[in-house]
Amino acid sequence: MKITALNNPLFVIMGPSGSGKTKITELAFPKGSKLVSFTTRQKRRMEQEGVDYYFVSKDQFERLIGDDQLVEHDTYAGNLYGIGEAEIIEKTKEQFAYNVLTLKGFQIAEQRFGDKVIPIFLNVSKENIMKRLKKRNEDAQTIKNRAAIYEKDMRIKEVLESYPNFHEIDGNQGINKVVAEMKKIIQSVIEESVGQK
Repeated sequence: MKITALNNPLFVIMGPSGSGKTKITELAFPKGSKLVSFTTRQKRRMEQEGVDYYFVSKDQFERLIGDDQLVEHDTYAGNLYGIGEAEIIEKTKEQFAYNVLTLKGFQIAEQRFGDKVIPIFLNVSKENIMKRLKKRNEDAQTIKNRAAIYEKDMRIKEVLESYPNFHEIDGNQGINKVVAEMKKIIQSVIEESVGQK
C-alpha cells in the first residue's frame, strides 16, 4: 500500500531560474532536511553526489521511471529531474524536508501528499536575475537562455496563487532578509502542523 500522508511538511521552493533558490534554501533550512533529487544534468563544480543530487545517466533515470520509483519527474533546460518516493517518505518521518522543484513537480507531489506540500515562490525581477548570473560568471548563452524563460518561470506564481497554503517572498531584498522571511514561513507552518497533530 502506498503512503499518501506525510508525517511532516514538505516545502517546495520555486522561482525564476537564477533567483538564488539553492543558496537561499541552504541558508534557511537545517542541514540534512533537503530531499536529494535524481538528475541527468552534469555535476557542477563543488557539487557532491548524494548531497546535491544523485547524478545518473538518461538510461538509469528512465529505469527509475519504469520501476515507478519516482513520485515526480520533469524536464528543465533539457535535463531530467525527479524525486524518489522513498526519499520523501524517509526524510519527512522525523522532520520537515524541502526541495527546489518545477511547478509540475510541485503539483504532482501535492496531488499525491496533499496540503502537507507547501509551495514557496521567490519573486525576483528579471533585472536582478541578469545581474546575479553575470556575477556568477555564467556564459553569455546561459544568460540569454535564462532571460528567454523568465516570463514562463514567472507564470508559475499565477498558478500557485490558487493554493491556500501558498507563500511568496520578495527575492529582490538582500539575502539576509530573504532567508529571514523564509525561516519565518517555515516556523509558522511547523507550528500550525504541530497544532493539527
